[in-house]
Amino acid sequence: MRLIVDTRKLFIFFFAVAIALLVYLNNNFLFYYINHLSSFLPDTFWILITEFGNAYILLGILSFLFIKHPILVTRIIVALLISTIIVRFGKEIFSAIRPPGILPLNTFNLIGSAITENSFPSGHATTISAFICSLTLSNYIQREFNFFLSLFLIITCVSRVSIGVHWPIDILIGFYIGFLSSYVSIIHIPISHYLSKNIL
Repeated sequence: MRLIVDTRKLFIFFFAVAIALLVYLNNNFLFYYINHLSSFLPDTFWILITEFGNAYILLGILSFLFIKHPILVTRIIVALLISTIIVRFGKEIFSAIRPPGILPLNTFNLIGSAITENSFPSGHATTISAFICSLTLSNYIQREFNFFLSLFLIITCVSRVSIGVHWPIDILIGFYIGFLSSYVSIIHIPISHYLSKNIL
């Protein structure tokens, strides 16, 4: 049997791995760089932005979306469930220490409490990634808005470094998990399609 390889997907996979490796090898440098660079904006801005990665906030938004777009919301919820399970396992397995537990607190901008445990991967980055990637992959959003959604996704993920509670590798892998979860939910999970077509 001949093995058919999608070279485009293979390239994307290795490119993603290469980016993750580069970020991991420069984790401390990138953390300080992003954290210090973003400190020119007020703390209130980052506190508000980072809350969009909070699952409870997004569930509130989904409750309003469900009225007009039940199919879309179903797929997003499935993506969120997948990503949440992966993140929970990841945090338990790696038990990574957050920046406040390793770096001197006077060397970076810390906004809020000095949380020290369960750094990898970032739950906030994963959640907002699963949410926005589901929106874009479902084609419910006009393409003109995809740029703004992508920009908002990046800013929300970066906010976790800006407030000093996550490493860059945490948010990058969180983004990957969110994207893959939304992709699997929309393209490959029958229950998502079944609920959309037969119940909603």
